[in-house]
Amino acid sequence: MTRRQGGHVGVAAVANNILPALIKTFVQRYPNIRVHVEDDTAEVVRRKVLDGEIDLGIASLWERDGEIEFHELCRDPVGLVCHREHPLLAVESLSWDLLAEHKPIGNGTVRLLGETLARKVMEHSQLTISNTTSLLAMVEANVGITTLPWLAFPRERPNLRFRAIRDPVVERSVGLLTRAQSTLPPAAAAMRELVLELFPELMPPMLGQSTS
Repeated sequence: MTRRQGGHVGVAAVANNILPALIKTFVQRYPNIRVHVEDDTAEVVRRKVLDGEIDLGIASLWERDGEIEFHELCRDPVGLVCHREHPLLAVESLSWDLLAEHKPIGNGTVRLLGETLARKVMEHSQLTISNTTSLLAMVEANVGITTLPWLAFPRERPNLRFRAIRDPVVERSVGLLTRAQSTLPPAAAAMRELVLELFPELMPPMLGQSTS
């Protein structure tokens, strides 16, 4: 275990498109370490780190406290997610107040928006859906539009598009969560090192207009 040739590590993360590449590299580099991966909300990830259910978390942290060590990995912009034929994709400069005219669907990321115009727009949505699968199904059916962080945008869905919103720019801080003042087991320490090494390289380029 001390030579990182055995043991196990538990990781929980908010839905993002970087995790598969990280896990693939880890299992290739450490073939004898067992890996347990969970996908959950930022609040649940934080709780599981604190409770010792998992070793590492990759998520946003709503409030800083002394119990969690948070190492920022990137700034993740929140943008429009809509059907590929939606008229908003033709707008040259997209603003949050414009979204209010196009049936925005609220979701669990509203807390990311802070006390901004963006939050006011999404909090007054007629329809709110917490489950991401159901949310994306509604957007694909052109029931309405929604907003998601760039890393959470599902690139495998060809009928969806992502657009940056510049007025105002809203970002979440994504970071590595561990319990403060605790020593990670060797397997978990190896995972932490890999995340810090590869995460910046794996961050997909931000596209200002769409994913097409």
